[in-house]
Amino acid sequence: MKRFILGLIFLLSLAGFVYLGTRFVFRTRASGLNLALKLKLQGSYRVDTKTTFRIDLYSQGVRVATFNGAQLNYTQNKLFEGILMLNQELDLTKSYALFIKPEKYLGQLFCSPTKAGTDCTVGEFTFTSGLNQADLSSKLFYAGDLSPQDGRVDSADISKILAKIGKADTTTDINQDGIVNSIDYTLTQKTLSLNKADDQITLTATTLTPTLTPAPSLSPSPIPASPTPTTVAGRGRCNGVVTGEVHISYLGQTECRVLDETDYRCVEKPSDCTQAACLSFTKEAIREGVARCGYGMATFDENSPISCTVNFTSDPNCTDPPADTSCEDDESATCTN
Repeated sequence: MKRFILGLIFLLSLAGFVYLGTRFVFRTRASGLNLALKLKLQGSYRVDTKTTFRIDLYSQGVRVATFNGAQLNYTQNKLFEGILMLNQELDLTKSYALFIKPEKYLGQLFCSPTKAGTDCTVGEFTFTSGLNQADLSSKLFYAGDLSPQDGRVDSADISKILAKIGKADTTTDINQDGIVNSIDYTLTQKTLSLNKADDQITLTATTLTPTLTPAPSLSPSPIPASPTPTTVAGRGRCNGVVTGEVHISYLGQTECRVLDETDYRCVEKPSDCTQAACLSFTKEAIREGVARCGYGMATFDENSPISCTVNFTSDPNCTDPPADTSCEDDESATCTN
């Protein structure tokens, strides 16, 4: 049943491509991971202004991946926010540090959301194959490192701005208001007065490991015998056939998909295998799938017409089927009406 839900969200994500203007698709483990990122850049921008930046990933002091041309949008929160698709498989057992270099800004090295610059020596970011959060807005990025970026703000950058005052020049228009003016000059002059530069990569080749305290020495004691596994007499399978329609909204689009799934779950006694319990379990599975694969942008219509037919089969050793946590499409049928 979960495969059906994920297929529905997949179709909705296709409709969202036009809205987003980018290849925003729910990827499987083999395609990498997604990163919801928040940055705070010096200056004020119009809402929906985009910034382009480079992100380098370091593990154990070594750069293992670089992603160029990533973009974030300026929001009403006065932050640059967005979801990035890091299209490279990473070792999810390792921890990472991030070096972020926005266009026209100095770069910063992050070991955690609050540990950056000279405080960053060992990467602490860990990722999963789903959506990962990285709110780095506690650290301000300073403006003025103009193309070709050399990792510092100096008189050469100031001269480039002065030469374009009053003109529409994208290479020196820092706040992207359409014209090079005193705002761009002031931002750069402020950074110059603070003597700011790109963060130096000072990472070590060690990773964080837990500190173990030796256990106190104890006299040997007899090891109790392992208990003999017992079975529950009333335990068994609640087999269900779930039919109907599911309505899900995503980025202003509403999609209907036909639901026709056969599944089971383990119950402790026959009286737990009811139509009402099946319906509750099904809706909870839909909510979980929408939340995980919709990244908070999809909603499930609780009034979707869904019905369950159930029957109980005795099975004292029943085990629940493995959870399906992928976001792959199963090409479920769309509703005809």
